[in-house]
Amino acid sequence: MCDYLGGRADIDASTGADSAHTEIRLITFGSEEASTRGALRYVEQHIDELKRLDARVCNIDSIIDPEIVIFTSDGNGFTRNLPEICDELRRAASAAAVPHVLKPFPPLGGATDALPFSRFKLKAATLFAMRMPEQMVRWYHTPRDTYTLFQDEKEGGTRGLRNALKICLEWIVTVHGVTVS
Repeated sequence: MCDYLGGRADIDASTGADSAHTEIRLITFGSEEASTRGALRYVEQHIDELKRLDARVCNIDSIIDPEIVIFTSDGNGFTRNLPEICDELRRAASAAAVPHVLKPFPPLGGATDALPFSRFKLKAATLFAMRMPEQMVRWYHTPRDTYTLFQDEKEGGTRGLRNALKICLEWIVTVHGVTVS
């Protein structure tokens, strides 16, 4: 995605955006199941920089089903994701023609790695695509919970991943005024 944007994108002058000053970070965190420890450490170490840069976070979690859920909250529904980011992602999903819904995080559902960002009032939300409870019961946190699920068309195959990436690309284009030729 970074190579695609960096190598083939130019800036729409009418937006005033500057791609030379747009930084995209692809980050994976460890210890999500241990109170989002990895994401929390990252936020704690970079909070001043993230605020100064007006950072936006699109977390991707459990993406297998073609319909994308944009979580409006996190952490069992107790921490609200800023509406601005949820609306940006909703508009990007619509523009990319990806089926999607906005929903609060389910009670007793745990949390995603967007939680620490939202707790610190940073612009963050999660794209989620797993049918609950049926897919969760069949494979989530079981020995079957591996990358091979992307080969199983009955579960959704790569459609969820493709749809999440379509949203992310459209979101970057929309938020930063980048046009792709």
